[in-house]
Amino acid sequence: MSAVPLQLNPYIEVQTPFGPGMAHFLIYEGPESDLKWVVFMDDGGYSVTVPNPKIRGVRNWSYFRPHVDLPPAEIPPWEMPHILETQKKRKKPPKE
Repeated sequence: MSAVPLQLNPYIEVQTPFGPGMAHFLIYEGPESDLKWVVFMDDGGYSVTVPNPKIRGVRNWSYFRPHVDLPPAEIPPWEMPHILETQKKRKKPPKE
C-alpha cells in the first residue's frame, strides 16, 4: 500500500518534541503504522515528519485545552544538526 498524503486546510498549530510548528500535511501509510504529521517549525521554517504519538495540540482557550510540555527529542547529532543548534540557541522562559 502506498502512502496517502492529506493536505490540512487550514494548517494546525502543534507542539512537537522539536518545538512548536504548523502541521500542513498528514501521511497515512496503513493500519500497521502511525499517522505521520509534516510540520513546518516556527524556529527556522524547516520541515519535520513527526509520528502521531509525539505530537500535541497547542494551548487553546476556546476549547479549554491546557498547555502541554513534551520531553525534548533525542536526535543523533548526525541526523539533524540544524535542529540541535536551534534548540541550544532557544531561550527557555522563566518558570513561574
